[in-house]
Amino acid sequence: LDNKVIYYFFDNNSQIIENKADIAVLYYTYSNNITIRSNNLTIEGIKLINIENSSIYGNNITVTQHKKTSSIELVNSSFNSISNNSIDRATESNQIGIYLRSDSHNNLIKSNAITTGGYACQYCDGIYIQNSDGNNISDTTINTAYYDSEGIVFDNSNNSNIINVTINTAYTGGTNAYGIHLFSSINNTITNSTINAINAADIYVNGA
Repeated sequence: LDNKVIYYFFDNNSQIIENKADIAVLYYTYSNNITIRSNNLTIEGIKLINIENSSIYGNNITVTQHKKTSSIELVNSSFNSISNNSIDRATESNQIGIYLRSDSHNNLIKSNAITTGGYACQYCDGIYIQNSDGNNISDTTINTAYYDSEGIVFDNSNNSNIINVTINTAYTGGTNAYGIHLFSSINNTITNSTINAINAADIYVNGA
């Protein structure tokens, strides 16, 4: 893909992928105890489907194209750690920094730096958690820069924690770039966090 390598692994346990500089996208499915660390990724990112007890650590993910993708995406994947990653997404709409969905429970998202934005990067949220419970987000910085691009979204996701997080949503031409958006989500806590949403609510609760 664009002269970069696509990695795809199925039912491959206890594997380490590290120090790769030429990855377009990395897929893992139906595997456990995976370590993905210190890689450079472009084009898309890291996708884990049905993965447990694995670590995504210290990766640099820079994406400047391809709509409707996520830099790190977990689907039906629980008890994983996403930490110390640098994520930079720009220019295209519907790009998410970290996306947990479809029963991805009890994951740790810690010490990541996430930037989404650039011209016309609509719906470029920093972290989006959907239908997934018991996840913890801490010590992470999120910057978004276009309208409808929110810092953190919980969508039908409960019993989670946001601790010591810094969020800046910088779009000045609209009102929907919320810092934290809780949609139909309950029993979530936010502590020791700094949220700066320009022309929008720092924390917006809808249907919780």
